[in-house]
Amino acid sequence: MPRQWLRDARKSIGLPASDDVGLLAELFEALLEEAEAYIKEPISEAFFTTPHLLALYQEDIQDVYLHLGMPFPEGSAFHFRPLTQETAGAIAGHDLGICPTFWNATTCLDEVRNTLPVYRYMVVSYTRNAFTASLGTGRAALAVPGFFYQHREDFELGSDVANIIDDDDWEEARDEYWTRIRDHIVAVWVSDIKKQNIDKLILIGESAGDVEFVRNVVEQLKTLQHGEVPEILMDDAVFATSKGAAQILLRDKLLRMLPRDSHEGGQGHVSQELAKQGDL
Repeated sequence: MPRQWLRDARKSIGLPASDDVGLLAELFEALLEEAEAYIKEPISEAFFTTPHLLALYQEDIQDVYLHLGMPFPEGSAFHFRPLTQETAGAIAGHDLGICPTFWNATTCLDEVRNTLPVYRYMVVSYTRNAFTASLGTGRAALAVPGFFYQHREDFELGSDVANIIDDDDWEEARDEYWTRIRDHIVAVWVSDIKKQNIDKLILIGESAGDVEFVRNVVEQLKTLQHGEVPEILMDDAVFATSKGAAQILLRDKLLRMLPRDSHEGGQGHVSQELAKQGDL
């Protein structure tokens, strides 16, 4: 049976397009409910970021939006795409890689193409359930996520694992755990053919402030970079990626309010007052 025909048939009777889409929809719906409870307001539009997961396609994300009855964010310019890695969100969440003059399409386009500084980033996520790391270089946050091999994901290295190690050889087990973390950092760093030093290390996730975690990551990078330590950004580690995703979506929505030619070098702009309205 053709794959696309089966997906369409499932959707026509109200089912998710696939089992994977169903699982993603359950996860996204739970996240939405938690976010609404936190901000005490209903959410009518959302933009999701994901880790660098194999076999996760934009089609799957689009079908998740459809199944949840939410509007699918259409891409416009500046590399925006609805399937966006958390690397981009984390960078934008620190006000990096996003144009400051976002109400003027011409100026914003020039900023992301020519005037924003180029940085080499490593974004490391450490949560209760997973460890991920990614590497990339660029001006615009959405253009930074690197090649398919410049990242690592390990769902057996969450902080919960470190906290429940009760092996008889506890010290040895803990050493092995942190060695695996450091090995992932090495693998991501050396994936760059030029072996360039990292300018900014961004730590995200609810466990990113763990002292032992930070020490191991920084010491490994210091060794790789011959004593040079990158700037460490870890403020608001839990929400930085979400805030960055909101900044990206805001810019996309503003750009879609402008005539098409204003994205491509025209003088289109949105008033600063309109740009600052919360419902954008």
